Amino acid sequence: MRLAGFAMLLIAACVTPALAQKYPPPGPTPAAPASPSAPAAPASPSAPAAPATPAAGSVAVELAETCLRFVNGDAGAADAARAEGWTVDEYPAADSFVAASSASRNVAGIGDANLFGAIETSPRFTLRSCRIDIIANADAGQVGIETLTGWHGFEGTVRTTASGAYGSWDLALEDPERVMVMTAHQNTAVSLTISSITAEAAN
Repeated sequence: MRLAGFAMLLIAACVTPALAQKYPPPGPTPAAPASPSAPAAPASPSAPAAPATPAAGSVAVELAETCLRFVNGDAGAADAARAEGWTVDEYPAADSFVAASSASRNVAGIGDANLFGAIETSPRFTLRSCRIDIIANADAGQVGIETLTGWHGFEGTVRTTASGAYGSWDLALEDPERVMVMTAHQNTAVSLTISSITAEAAN
């Protein structure tokens, strides 16, 4: 009897897996194990960002900075202009009341520029002036006349018309006492002038 019972247990043990395969228990089928994913490809290095285009007006400010050094009588004005790419010639006033300088360079994207500076003295006043003229290329970009408003304290106005942009500014300073005037325009040409009249102390 015990052997018969043991035999029945063995038969049940062998049949149960087969029945389980033929008649699976109710419920969701277990998901198949996920296959190992391939390693992610390393990210390619991003290309360096292109240099930013200079803001409109940087050319006008660059030209004005050059002229202002001559007008202020900076000792290093000629050397600074040479460092910017200008070819500079100076004509000192050994025995006269007028000293002059001239310079030339190509302004990229605009055209060939010519600079003329002068210092004229009289018993009570000194007049310093600097003018830059450019015959603009046919495809010349804008130099940004409008960005000179407020530059170094210059106040004025800019008028833009169908023929071009035109600006006029002035500035009064006390040490030394002087009045500065700046004008600029761009149409088929570009022109910028800065002048300074300084009251000289009486001898």
